[in-house]
Amino acid sequence: MKAARLIPLYWRCWLVPPALAACAGEERNLVCVACGAAYDCPDGVPILLIPQMVEHARALEESFHAAKLARNPLVRLGYKWRPPSSHFDPAAFRRMRAMAARLGPNARVLDLGVRERPAAPGLISFDLFRFPGVQVVGDAHRLPFRDGALDGVISTAVLEHVENPEAILAEMRRVVRPGGQVYVEVPFLQGYHPDPIDMRRYTRPGLESKVAEAGFKIIESGVGGGPFSMLAWMLRELPGSMTSGKTAYFVSKFVFGWLTFWIKYLDGIFRHAGNAHVIAEGYYVIGECPAESEA
Repeated sequence: MKAARLIPLYWRCWLVPPALAACAGEERNLVCVACGAAYDCPDGVPILLIPQMVEHARALEESFHAAKLARNPLVRLGYKWRPPSSHFDPAAFRRMRAMAARLGPNARVLDLGVRERPAAPGLISFDLFRFPGVQVVGDAHRLPFRDGALDGVISTAVLEHVENPEAILAEMRRVVRPGGQVYVEVPFLQGYHPDPIDMRRYTRPGLESKVAEAGFKIIESGVGGGPFSMLAWMLRELPGSMTSGKTAYFVSKFVFGWLTFWIKYLDGIFRHAGNAHVIAEGYYVIGECPAESEA
């Protein structure tokens, strides 16, 4: 989805004359017709951040890439050959794609904090950083879309990593049309993992409450990563937690990650057990924006 096709969805402050809309393939600016502010659009990817957030995002990005750019060759090698994730939820993408399908073949669904892997083809991929595949760079606390512009929003593993989750949920409610839906997934029993910051965890009722407080009607919720994903995560982290120093921790996590990642696949059998929610790795909620007659 090129920037020119996204233009009608933006706030008035992001609207640009048609001559400046097709900003793909070269360095070009998006210019606000209301105030004259210019926003970079390198290679057709609009960078819709206010000046203060540009500096903030740059600082976070430097922190995010610290391991990748580390001088220690052992750390760089370990980052490249790091073990598979301990998280296993084969139904997650099916749930997200089913939601997008319910909203219709031409639905405008935002994948929030997508990084490099959108949940389904045709989604609008959005992130604070310009990862490969991101179509719009912006701040989720201040989504650059007009009221009711979207049919749905998908947010996975985002709310635990932001400074103000209530503001983000309120923005999701603002940009989703009546009858539209949101999919929100967060961890419950996971260790500390800054990406680039790590702020909170949610129980299933806690997540339902946050989504409902934002103005959505809860239509579905359940276990995301199950108990064995949680166990694989803890076994990977436990030995390193008893060491001192970053290198020892990194080596321990690398070794035990390869030794224990397979445990997560047991969730394929037990994730739907009646009591799996008690020690689940995470939860998801699907909410619906009330129709105008219900609001």
